[in-house]
Amino acid sequence: MDLTPYVATFAAFVGSISLVSEGLEHLIHADGMVARIRSWAVAFALAFGAYFLSLGFFGEMSNITTVIAYAVGGGLVANGIFSIDVVRAIIQTVLITRNKGRD
Repeated sequence: MDLTPYVATFAAFVGSISLVSEGLEHLIHADGMVARIRSWAVAFALAFGAYFLSLGFFGEMSNITTVIAYAVGGGLVANGIFSIDVVRAIIQTVLITRNKGRD
């Protein structure tokens, strides 16, 4: 199974979370917890926006739970809690497990 499109879209998603969050920094000056909440809100807004517009792998998702999972993953990476490699391993495990259940 080729994970390249998933990893590429996820990397772009995480980058866009950081970009939009920093752009909002000029409008909403915040530190600490408020800045993290803003980053999480951006992660969820971008994930649901991409889902409803069918952008990248978000267009292939069949349910809202998967969108929420990717929003949480994007928020974790954008806030510096996880690295992209850890999230890649989690995505790979989930996709392999999900595909085994379909056989």
